[in-house]
Amino acid sequence: MTRLLTVVVLVAAGTVAVAQDKAKADPLVRVYNVAAADMFPVMGRAIAGKWKVSHSDKDLCVVTFEAPTTMTNSGYDATASCEPADGGTRVRIKARQKGAMSSRGREERFAKDVLDEIAKAVNRK
Repeated sequence: MTRLLTVVVLVAAGTVAVAQDKAKADPLVRVYNVAAADMFPVMGRAIAGKWKVSHSDKDLCVVTFEAPTTMTNSGYDATASCEPADGGTRVRIKARQKGAMSSRGREERFAKDVLDEIAKAVNRK
């Protein structure tokens, strides 16, 4: 009985370590080497170039936008926000699939696409 308990504790401890590592590498967040004051226009142009912007607020550094429905998904409602971080600006994407039941994997892929577009805009700057 003691051995079984020890194995359970080790498995639980491994799960906690994996959860902590996953939190460090959040796929919905990326830090760019750009001053926070310069990030909003770059982020806004990158998003507006590919998706439909429904609202933006420079003071809060937030852009709300939507991706249209395609053959493979029902589109996304999303928000990009930025805040100062060590040595640059942290950008966070929150995306929600429209209509259909939401899928974390699809939302993460969409967020990665948005963050990649922002990275291209930062490199062009």
